[in-house]
Amino acid sequence: MIFRKTIENRREDAARKLDTTVDMSVQVDPYKNINSIWKVSAKDLPTIVHDKKKLLKAEGRNKDKAAKRTEEGAAAPRRPKPQIIATASQTIGKRTDTEGGNSLDIHLENVDISFGNKQLLSGADCTLSYGRRYGLVGRNGLGKTTLLKMISCGQLKIPSNIRMLSVEQEVEGDETLVLDSVLACDLKRETLIREERELREKIDDPSTTDDERSELSHKLQDVYGEMSAHQVEKAPALAGVILFGLGFKPDEQRRPTKEFSGGWRMRVALARALFTKPDLLLLDEPTNMLDMRAVYWLENHLQGWTGTIVTVSHDRKFLNTICTDIVHLHTRRLDQYKGNYESYEKQMREKLTLQQREYEAQVQLLEKAPALAGVILFGLGFKPDEQRRPTKEFSGGWRMRVALARALFTKPDLLLLDEPTNMLDMRAVYWLENHLQGWTGTIVTVSHDRKFLNTICTDIVHLHTRRLDQYKGNYESYEKQMREKLTLQQREYEAQVQLRQHVQEFIDKFRYNAKRASMVQSRIKMLEKMPILKAVEFELDVVLRFPTCEKLQPPVMQLDEVSFRYNKDCDYIFRNICVGSDSDSRICIVGENGAGKTTLLKIIMGDLSPSSGIRHSNRRLNIGYFSQHHVDQLEMDMSALELVAQRFPGKSVEEYRGALGRFGLSGDVVFQSIVTLSGGQKSRLAFGCLGLQNPNYLVLDEPTNHLDVETVDALGKALNDFPGGVVLVSHDERLIQLVCKELWVVKDRTVTRLEGGIAEYKEHVHRQLAIQA
Repeated sequence: MIFRKTIENRREDAARKLDTTVDMSVQVDPYKNINSIWKVSAKDLPTIVHDKKKLLKAEGRNKDKAAKRTEEGAAAPRRPKPQIIATASQTIGKRTDTEGGNSLDIHLENVDISFGNKQLLSGADCTLSYGRRYGLVGRNGLGKTTLLKMISCGQLKIPSNIRMLSVEQEVEGDETLVLDSVLACDLKRETLIREERELREKIDDPSTTDDERSELSHKLQDVYGEMSAHQVEKAPALAGVILFGLGFKPDEQRRPTKEFSGGWRMRVALARALFTKPDLLLLDEPTNMLDMRAVYWLENHLQGWTGTIVTVSHDRKFLNTICTDIVHLHTRRLDQYKGNYESYEKQMREKLTLQQREYEAQVQLLEKAPALAGVILFGLGFKPDEQRRPTKEFSGGWRMRVALARALFTKPDLLLLDEPTNMLDMRAVYWLENHLQGWTGTIVTVSHDRKFLNTICTDIVHLHTRRLDQYKGNYESYEKQMREKLTLQQREYEAQVQLRQHVQEFIDKFRYNAKRASMVQSRIKMLEKMPILKAVEFELDVVLRFPTCEKLQPPVMQLDEVSFRYNKDCDYIFRNICVGSDSDSRICIVGENGAGKTTLLKIIMGDLSPSSGIRHSNRRLNIGYFSQHHVDQLEMDMSALELVAQRFPGKSVEEYRGALGRFGLSGDVVFQSIVTLSGGQKSRLAFGCLGLQNPNYLVLDEPTNHLDVETVDALGKALNDFPGGVVLVSHDERLIQLVCKELWVVKDRTVTRLEGGIAEYKEHVHRQLAIQA
């Protein structure tokens, strides 16, 4: 039996278009000799008189030239965007049918997934054992997030008794309080409270007879018994603990969700998932928009999860902390590995072996639900007062933390995480790793962060060539096993090629020799029975290249005694900071979310003027800025080629394609609608736009979000090769270790240089977490 459905992947048109065409040739000629930058209005233009016959001839010539350019493909015209459909099918085997009643294991057999005309998975098999925490890894654009969506929307069948929750989108802000938003997701609790209220109203109703009142009282006693068993009275405390762990202070938990930004509402969504404790928890980048403290808390919380988690994350540390398994998506298949991301990398160099998938639960549920919710929210960066604020007041990154907190609080059997460390600061990533290591359920995660995958994952599932291969261990074990596996396959292939050639030479030499006819026939049969091995398909190395630039003489940028606040009624965000950088600088800025890291970047770029103090900069300084919200700045209905042509006019199609190719966008991908690109491909497009600015100084705000593990390494190499200065905000330990020579810590309205680098900062954060535990 084949189970197949389709899902539309369309988005609203967000592009801005000109209503009329502007003929620049008419405006430029009269002003060729004017060396001015002042704008000229249309009414100031002199009247131009044309000969009608000449005008008609000129229009005809222009039409012929345009038609010729179209035929030769010199132009990149808009092409109609076809409707992109994602489809999934699977074979429903006996294990799926017979175990649907009691088993919490999930068997995906012979899975095919397509996105439009692109085959993502072909005949892939994957088993998600209950209680395991899976990290889903693989290159950008291979279908990691699509696989999670196929599971969460029901297009891939799982046992009906499994309670599933997917954290992939933020909670929509409304008047609902943050704490109430988390509590409301427990449908059993809400039903019991409603029944208890209705029974009490009927009992207190004067029109109720004594017999009816007696019967209602018995029913009310039953409801009270169920409420006690379900720990209804402890639910607010548990929700508060989760929200607190995700960064919501107690007073923030009592604020409407609409008051929070998208990031904070995402934390609410995570808190709801954690509170409802589904059997299967799907997390798509759960650490996006989380500060470092919230990530650490989330790691700690997920480590005690009793259900199944599947997460997609770019954060190696997060994956290392929470994952018990890694699922590697590659070459259209899924490979599974036991262990966290580090173990996955190690096993990649070893031959795939089957190991025991079940493991004992590590951490029991806390007795008081509100305290648990608060702990989760606090671990994800929500201070006690922030936990009482409505989710609508938080940004998208903070709302992503709420979504992650909800998932951790509810402890589903299967947790799917897609880049959970995106938008988290380093403290929150460490917390999330610690939390997920104690997770008792199943986890599947997609992440670009090797450290995260090494820390949390017990298995790796590799998606490649439209299939899924599974490896035991974390990401490091997976890489080791992968290299050994590919080396062995290549040797077997080469040995078979030599053997076939040798046997064929014997056959050709003695084919017509009557004395050796039997030997020839024997070798012919041997060739026919010999299995045909295929050459190993090696994944191409990822290469990113920023354009070269001039090296500016120091000092390039300097802040002297700079203080800043947004207005006189606000507190100072910075007081008397003195920092500087030059073309050789490789600076990483760390600190908790809300400490002012992005504000500092804006001061460095000159977007914000200091309230006091002086900002010095080289007069030839040309800053290229990569925003953590770069996806929101893309016109989704356009293709990548159309976008760069619109933003940077005057270049040839080859130049545009070359600029995109430097960041891995080539072939037909540049003609696809941006809405159909994966998160990593959209990030590459943003890097391509940045490169076309020809910057000599880079300012990057969380550049690793949505990238895969290999692309993070390529980004580190590209930044080291860049001749200009680099200042970046990142929570990705791997990128910081690869690139940064200097670490700035933003805390308590000042910026401090940390001589011990990331190791010293990591030790400091872990000490803080230990004190707060």
